[in-house]
Amino acid sequence: MEYPKTHTNFPSAPYNTVCPRCGTTITTSAKYQFGLCTWLACGILFLTGIGAAFCCLPFFIKSCKDVDHTCPSCNTHIGTLTRL
Repeated sequence: MEYPKTHTNFPSAPYNTVCPRCGTTITTSAKYQFGLCTWLACGILFLTGIGAAFCCLPFFIKSCKDVDHTCPSCNTHIGTLTRL
C-alpha cells in the first residue's frame, strides 16, 4: 500500500493532512520544543548585555521553538519544523 506524500515544509501551527500511517484525514498535533534557534537567541540576548532576566524570553516565544507534528489518531510522527 502506498501512503500519501507528506509536506516537505511544515507550518508552525497544526494543519490538515492525511496521516501516512493510518490514512485518516487529520489536523496534526503540534508540540513545541526548544531547538537551536531558542538557545541561540538566548545566548545573543545574554551576550549583548540585556540581562539574565530577558535572555529567558525565547523559551516562552513559540516562534523561537521547533515544532513536532504528530497524528492525533495513531501518534505517528508526521514531521518537524526546525527554525535553524
